[in-house]
Amino acid sequence: MNSIKCLKIDDNGLRNFANIQKLYKLHHLFANSNRINDFPDIEKLVDLPYLKELEISSNPICRKPGYRQAVLRKLPLLLYLDGKVII
Repeated sequence: MNSIKCLKIDDNGLRNFANIQKLYKLHHLFANSNRINDFPDIEKLVDLPYLKELEISSNPICRKPGYRQAVLRKLPLLLYLDGKVII
């Protein structure tokens, strides 16, 4: 199970990323249109050293001030966030 590199969990009503750190080889995570609401949920993604692409648009957290900057501070190795290239 921990050899999964791409995970698409869009539209599942997820409120957090519980146990995601077990997928330490994850490169791409698509979790759009869920119920991710708080920055501590993003903290759980810090333990994914290979994560290069993250899509969590249409989650309540995206409407918070400073969302994009906060995510990029926590995950500085990302190449793509919400479908946009990180420059």
